[in-house]
Amino acid sequence: MITLKGKVAVVTGCSSGIGAAVVRLFLSLGAEVRGIDLNPPPDDIRGRIKFLQTDISDEKALELLASYADFARVDVLINNAGIDQQTSATIEDWPMITKILKTNLIGTLHLSLLLAERTPECSSIINVTSVHTQRAFRNALGYDTTKNGLWGATKTLALQLAPRKIRVNSVAPGFIYPTGITERYLTPEQAREVAKKVPLQRPGTPQDVAQACAFLASDVAAYITGIELPVDGGFLLEGPFS
Repeated sequence: MITLKGKVAVVTGCSSGIGAAVVRLFLSLGAEVRGIDLNPPPDDIRGRIKFLQTDISDEKALELLASYADFARVDVLINNAGIDQQTSATIEDWPMITKILKTNLIGTLHLSLLLAERTPECSSIINVTSVHTQRAFRNALGYDTTKNGLWGATKTLALQLAPRKIRVNSVAPGFIYPTGITERYLTPEQAREVAKKVPLQRPGTPQDVAQACAFLASDVAAYITGIELPVDGGFLLEGPFS
């Protein structure tokens, strides 16, 4: 049985979608949670976690955050924060591509290194990547680049941090609805139509991804490192949206 009792978890992008689902599940499994986001968390979890309103693309803000007493101990880091915007292979989209890189990849990697260095109890880092690491998508240059970079970083960090008993893994969500990103592009009716193309015939939920994170964060997965776990309902078997 999975339990996170006694573990301290940091969850970035904690205020909505997958991040909020991770917070709720981790709390129910006994973890103590610190949340990081630009926006305040919803009412049902706001008073149950220690929340810091921080932009993970801000290097100085991250270094200050990592020095706080609340971050003196971290057992699990869930790197979930991310942004998405359609970006094509044109120089006009470079400012947005740069913004996505700073948040999804550079800020995430920076926070991972800070907490791994300063918190000796840290035993598990989990990066939320995407099925975009296995399929190319049109008009997603910035997002695809960051998720592929994060998957590469997962493997290298797993190798380099293994002597310190820090496991590093990824979960790769497929079509998850609703999240802040998918709701921006699709109405509920459109989401139902898209879900028909997924082998399991439904969209994934933020809770589905949270459960995968809980497994990898727990001692049940104590001998697992350097993997990317798809949470995609069979999406990658056919890749219907490429």
